[in-house]
Amino acid sequence: MSFSARLVVKGDGLAGLYSRRDTYKIFEPLEVDGYPAAVVMAVRDQRSEGVCVISVGVTDKLVFDVDMQLDDESPSYNDPCGQTKLVAGEILKTLKGGT
Repeated sequence: MSFSARLVVKGDGLAGLYSRRDTYKIFEPLEVDGYPAAVVMAVRDQRSEGVCVISVGVTDKLVFDVDMQLDDESPSYNDPCGQTKLVAGEILKTLKGGT
């Protein structure tokens, strides 16, 4: 498993993602620990390949993205977005000052 997370501090936040939703191959709204989020894939749906990208809106202007790539032998390979959502939830806890 590998993942990366990045804060998007210059941009138009989750509202901007929603306004461009028709330009993405995959755009599926969801929530992560009560925060608005979306599975976002620009070119093609790679979930069957163990890949997921979730963008989470923290404030009106601040979004963070989590990109996850699961190994073929991972028991969660067929549900990469479940694992990505868990990682995003842990990041939220850290941002809120949790442990």
